[in-house]
Amino acid sequence: MKKLTKVLALSTLVVMANGAGAITTDGDWSDWFSYGGNVNNNNWQEGLVSIHDISTRTQVDEEGPTPGVGGQLYDIEQIFYRYEDADVNALTGGRLHIGLVTGFPAEGVPADSLYAGDMFVDFGNTGGGAKGEFFDVAIATSLRNNAADAARFGHLWLNDGPSSWATEDVIYPQFGTSNPYRVNENVVPQPSDRTNIWNTQVAWGSMGTHNFLEISFDVADFFEDALTNENNGGLGLHWTMECGNDVINVQDNTPLAPVPEPSTFALLGMGVLGGVLRKKFTA
Repeated sequence: MKKLTKVLALSTLVVMANGAGAITTDGDWSDWFSYGGNVNNNNWQEGLVSIHDISTRTQVDEEGPTPGVGGQLYDIEQIFYRYEDADVNALTGGRLHIGLVTGFPAEGVPADSLYAGDMFVDFGNTGGGAKGEFFDVAIATSLRNNAADAARFGHLWLNDGPSSWATEDVIYPQFGTSNPYRVNENVVPQPSDRTNIWNTQVAWGSMGTHNFLEISFDVADFFEDALTNENNGGLGLHWTMECGNDVINVQDNTPLAPVPEPSTFALLGMGVLGGVLRKKFTA
């Protein structure tokens, strides 16, 4: 009976491992965290956020839209990020997940011709620069209803020089920390930047007065080293909306721990279970 109990317990572990920490890029924050506060309340409280996986890092924006004004519509609340490593023992790449809670909607504010910006990523946190020239990639996140944004949405741009990388300032350049807010819409993604190569996914969802922007994409081995290297690894993230009334900047100088992808946990659990079963039936 004890052996059977142990096998059942390990079976449960395998089932749990198979779904533990899995993140689906669908605009739903429930696979990242649970929020114990009122989602219709404009006052987001970091202390009411319960993150589901200890490998997820987060940074909260100071309460109230800064550096500009505009109330909840222009307020960025909190950002979350997590790196899932395909192989924790080798630089073989993995997948980066980013989640952002904001009052600014995916379609922007059409009445004022304002729209959501792009997410800028700096592998290693080397410093993005005033106009984004040192960011490594940018992902288009605006869902404004026009042909230009429809063609851009979900694309990832690799910063490989002036031929394929250009950024625009915010409308109010006095908000220096909000620069940049997007890749110039005239810059066409190059073949190396196409969504299918990076397996880029972008989704928006809403809950109460808040919107959740979710992004994920594959990370190549040379960018993985910049994330996880114990000597100089780190991550920089930057997002704002057009007009730059609020901004969130992550400058994380701590290497991201090489956390296995959920499927890796499942294989590990199955291996342990298989060993137990073999011992049981060959004894």
